[in-house]
Amino acid sequence: MIKRTSVTDQAIEEIKNYLLSGNIKTGEKLITELELSAMLGVGRSTVREAIRTLQAMGYVEIRPGKGTFAKVTSEEEICSLRDHARDWFTVNERTLEEFLQVRHLVEPKAAELAAAYIDPAGIADLQKALNRFEAAVTQDNNSAELAAADRQFHIGIVRESKNQLLYQFYLQTDKLFMQYATRSFTMLNQEYARKTLQEHRNILSAICSGDTVQAEKAMTEHLNIAKIRMNVLSRD
Repeated sequence: MIKRTSVTDQAIEEIKNYLLSGNIKTGEKLITELELSAMLGVGRSTVREAIRTLQAMGYVEIRPGKGTFAKVTSEEEICSLRDHARDWFTVNERTLEEFLQVRHLVEPKAAELAAAYIDPAGIADLQKALNRFEAAVTQDNNSAELAAADRQFHIGIVRESKNQLLYQFYLQTDKLFMQYATRSFTMLNQEYARKTLQEHRNILSAICSGDTVQAEKAMTEHLNIAKIRMNVLSRD
């Protein structure tokens, strides 16, 4: 039973333990979302987010209309995930290039608009996402939580642009964002996470101060660095 029902990373760890328990084999279907919710003592939305993250990490496969199936059920298979992550970057290099192009088109402008229109509630939401990322940086091997916090921060900025069309458009990248972020934090060391944290701080500082020019610039710099890191991962 999970005590803090709102913490998705705890659900992720419990589902990992379930996968490694010996009660399920690779390729078999997991128990239902409702059953997982009851087993872990968390809401179905928490289970759903945990399963999406585990899919991005390569632990499970979601088959629409059929359920969730185990891909990793042993320590040996876990050890191979890093190699799979590297292969994923190589195989999806063109798609990721297009993904970063979309981010470059949307996020700097969103940061500029957020600096102009953000309200105290929006600032609090972005600070909460930043705090979540900072807490995850101090934890070893927590790529799932880092990715979730990264997503929360970036989607929050687009939301705070107050442009609903831009926000709805950006949400179309959500699945790919989580796949990309989870694998990035899986492969790269903690120093990468610490540098990302500082880049996020720079962006939020500019937004909170209402500096539209600096907000756009800080986001552009962040995405330029992300592109360099992605190129390293796809060719490593």
